[in-house]
Amino acid sequence: IQVRSDGSWTASVPVRNLGESEEYLQVYQPESISVSEKIPFRTRVTVAEVSGTAEDPDEDAFGPTGSYIRPQQSESGDQREIMGARWRAAGANLELTLTMKVITDVWQPPNGFDNLAISTFIDIPVRQGASDLPLLNAAMPAGNDWDVAHVGSGWISYTYSSDRSSAKRQGSKFGVAPRVTASKDQREITLFFQGERLGINTWDGATLYVTTWDVNGEGTYLNTDPEPSNWHFGGAPADAPKVMDDLLVTISTDD
Repeated sequence: IQVRSDGSWTASVPVRNLGESEEYLQVYQPESISVSEKIPFRTRVTVAEVSGTAEDPDEDAFGPTGSYIRPQQSESGDQREIMGARWRAAGANLELTLTMKVITDVWQPPNGFDNLAISTFIDIPVRQGASDLPLLNAAMPAGNDWDVAHVGSGWISYTYSSDRSSAKRQGSKFGVAPRVTASKDQREITLFFQGERLGINTWDGATLYVTTWDVNGEGTYLNTDPEPSNWHFGGAPADAPKVMDDLLVTISTDD
């Protein structure tokens, strides 16, 4: 910062992250080894640098073989069916909105949807991640790997890294999670990722693999068996992929 002869100065602070956030600025003077008081300010970015949409076929939420059977309890329906997605990103933040065939909230979930767990795996091009999807008996499609994962249901929301992950183990937890909101009437679930908390500075070029399944009250993925039950998926062996429906999208400024 160049200080004028009268002691005044100005500085431009870059604002790029989508959404609203509370920030503060401090000024350091090396000669006196002193720091100013915090100067708080609020940022608000509404224009996306990158945006896009994708559609997913109806009536395809039957697992990779097309023969999976949903749990048989009375409230289990088409909650795992993805119809499409749209996304907006600016700076380090991403807003991902999924359109579902149906959203229910009969069990009063705080996140606004039940009978559904969404697992999203994020591949950042500049990193080398993992291919196995922990606890899902599945792998990233199309030769992709993943670096950051999010698991969200009506009661849980957490993120973890590919670091120390394996097919049988989720990786190191970040301790932060995206904001999760749902609109039952619009049949939409929105995940708002603050990338800087996940080590992501830009979403341009990122690939997202979104999968659906369900979890029990402890947050554990439900099992699958050849025969369905009230609280198990059916139509596949116990070691089959735990993916009822999925969607693969790439976020790019070239779209």
